[in-house]
Amino acid sequence: MVKTRLRDFFAARQASDLPASAWRGLFLLWQWLALEFSSLGLALLSLALAVGPFGWELFQGYFAQPLIFLLNFLPVLLLQTLLWLLFGRQWLSFLVTALLILTASAGNFYKLSFRYEPFSFRDMSAVTAGLRVAGSYGLFVNSRIAAALLYPLLTTPLLALFARGRLSRRAGLALTLCLLVGAVPLWRRVYQDDKLYYYTGGESSDLIWEEQHYITRGFVYPFLFSIKTSRDIPPEGYRVEEAAALLADWQDATIPEARRVNLLVMQLESFTDLRALGFPGIDDRAYEIWDALTAESFSGRQIANVVGGGTIDTERCFLTGSYGLQTYHRDAPSYVRYLSSQGYITLGSHPNSASYYNRVNVNRFLGFDNYYFTNNYYEALTDGKWYCDDVLIPEVFRQFRELGEGDAPVLSFNVTLQGHGPYRNDGYDSDVRLFSLEGVAPTSDCVLNNYLAALYETQQLLAEEIDSLRAWEEPAVLLLYGDHNPYFSEAPVYAACGVSFDMATQDGFFRYYGAPYLIWANESAKAVLQSSFTGSAPTVSPGYLMNVLFHALGWEGSAFSQFTDTVMARLPVVSTHGAFVENGVFTTSPDEESRELLRRYEWAQFWLRDSMK
Repeated sequence: MVKTRLRDFFAARQASDLPASAWRGLFLLWQWLALEFSSLGLALLSLALAVGPFGWELFQGYFAQPLIFLLNFLPVLLLQTLLWLLFGRQWLSFLVTALLILTASAGNFYKLSFRYEPFSFRDMSAVTAGLRVAGSYGLFVNSRIAAALLYPLLTTPLLALFARGRLSRRAGLALTLCLLVGAVPLWRRVYQDDKLYYYTGGESSDLIWEEQHYITRGFVYPFLFSIKTSRDIPPEGYRVEEAAALLADWQDATIPEARRVNLLVMQLESFTDLRALGFPGIDDRAYEIWDALTAESFSGRQIANVVGGGTIDTERCFLTGSYGLQTYHRDAPSYVRYLSSQGYITLGSHPNSASYYNRVNVNRFLGFDNYYFTNNYYEALTDGKWYCDDVLIPEVFRQFRELGEGDAPVLSFNVTLQGHGPYRNDGYDSDVRLFSLEGVAPTSDCVLNNYLAALYETQQLLAEEIDSLRAWEEPAVLLLYGDHNPYFSEAPVYAACGVSFDMATQDGFFRYYGAPYLIWANESAKAVLQSSFTGSAPTVSPGYLMNVLFHALGWEGSAFSQFTDTVMARLPVVSTHGAFVENGVFTTSPDEESRELLRRYEWAQFWLRDSMK
């Protein structure tokens, strides 16, 4: 009798097919359990794939905050439920849901593995191109991918055999309407809500790259949220025709063959002149090499938007000419692209992970031919050390000289790590003492001496390599600049040395955010460009540094640089902190003409990006 009832139970299509009310209730419960547990398996597999090549600690984090798990599970359950109500067959609704969820999750896994970048809604427009690109990689199958393949193969026939039930037409229609009506506020107030999204990630005010925001929330939830952010939001009042007209008067200028020189740019991590910040007790040796280079260079100061971190802000402002950090998800305009269009070989180095700040993708979007990271080059040379200028700088100059002797000119853009905090506060990294001030606590003394020792070694390495270029027959021009000032969070260094900043004044603001830069040329370049390359350079925002370099080289530059020349003439400093230099005067309240210039700046920048779609 029991066997007959079990056979009838699993063969039934609706609860009414069973004779007893107890069996009917159990039948409905079983259908819901089968639905929920099968969709739960899909959600767990999606989360397992969501960590990509990163550690399992990330997977465990999805459950440390149960809301993250719920937000990833709920859409899977709702989708499978709606498909069940539509098809009337659990196996089919599960299979379709599995194909959608696991295929997208596997795509996200492979994209993270190969590009350190998650799969978001904006990638849907490039799926075909992505499949072509995927063919160039060796797709591999690990235990997680294998589980994602086997789970639907095993679960689908089980559901077909043991979960055949469906609701009556009236009950199914009522539930479908309830789900669809409830999905509207769920979508608006949960899955597209900014506050909830940032709450689930627990972000602080520190700059964390966007891809990390995504990965820490799983896959399904951030993918749905990315629908909201899948397009660039134009500036307020933006009009395409008017924005396009802003650059109509300028064209990319051709660099004269006779004035083409090899360019080497080094953005130096946390490199600054502490004397300019007001620090007492600095030994003259600390900056004697930089002072000597400055004396034979065109030199000035750039006013960054960041202090102690946010290297990427200065870096990308320089490469693109923007005055604030932008996000990049596809090919974008840049000065790298302009120089490439002029026949330059473009490359660079950064001895850190390719995934950090998504440089591996963004540098490609900005047009670099090649870029060397820890992952693809420096790991074997540096053994993962941050303080590795002794490897990085000689290697950068070696590549530069080797390529510079070819037929095409070279742009080499490099970002160092030596000088990055934290700085040791319980001992000394070097026998050289470049700071001494009576009354300063040992921790502050250690921090300052270790910071200066790192910078001193960087200067020694630069001086040695620059000497190798002095008699080089090929014309070479170098731009060296600090990305931002150090923060010294390991000890109260600024206060201990009596250094303070009145941010309401130009002096205080410039000292706090300012870092030095210089443009140096070898004799061959000076002869080609007919310039001594000495003297004072203007104080500018990092987005104008390429303008200054183009002027020093006697180049007209790209259409965008020519346009921004007009902005720079009136507003040479534009800070994201609301401070400006307007016609030589420091202000936090620019006049109407300046605000109009900034509006044009934003519009032109957005139009260029948008036109590359």
